Amino acid sequence: MTQQPIVHVADSVLGYLGRSVLTVSNFRAFDGEMVAVLGENGSGKSTLLLALSGALKPIRGRIARDVSRHEVGYLPQSAEIGSLLPMTVAEYVSLGLTTGQRASASKLKSALSAADIQDLADAQASALSGGQRRRMMLARALVRSPRLLLIDEPEAGIDTKTRDFILVQLQELAQRGACVVMATHDQAWAGLAQRRYLLADGVVRGEST
Repeated sequence: MTQQPIVHVADSVLGYLGRSVLTVSNFRAFDGEMVAVLGENGSGKSTLLLALSGALKPIRGRIARDVSRHEVGYLPQSAEIGSLLPMTVAEYVSLGLTTGQRASASKLKSALSAADIQDLADAQASALSGGQRRRMMLARALVRSPRLLLIDEPEAGIDTKTRDFILVQLQELAQRGACVVMATHDQAWAGLAQRRYLLADGVVRGEST
């Protein structure tokens, strides 16, 4: 039996307020693989990730998903932690749980441990370093045990140790059967993906495996 993609975008136009940003003829991602989305700044990588998450409806076309919204984790490029109300790391990570999920101590502990920030659970989120914030954001994306993880430029603005740590977590997540879609500029990261797409001139170009 042919494996069905966890998410499939075909003959679609993505954008905002009716203005086209990206045309997608065929984008597929499957369970148990890492997918790299390559492109320059402004090429539409973040737009594609938002559409895959379900947060952005296509202007034209349809996005087929074999995954519920409770099973989708999203790690944005950055977070304005300083603008948030005072909260601990544990409270911030718990925000990753959807309304239909129970905020259990075991889920929270597992996510904090996966991001190696269990010792920071009671620290103020706004007081963390850049690398610690990135790990906290990763924990927030992982707390719902996602089948589909969307991550926007995971290598941006962090130290080498944190970069290497996050990469290992993404690889292990895919090995356990989840699908990881990462928007990146980094050819080294893209080289580890089983499927790659290039965004240029407002179009998703091809698929290479």
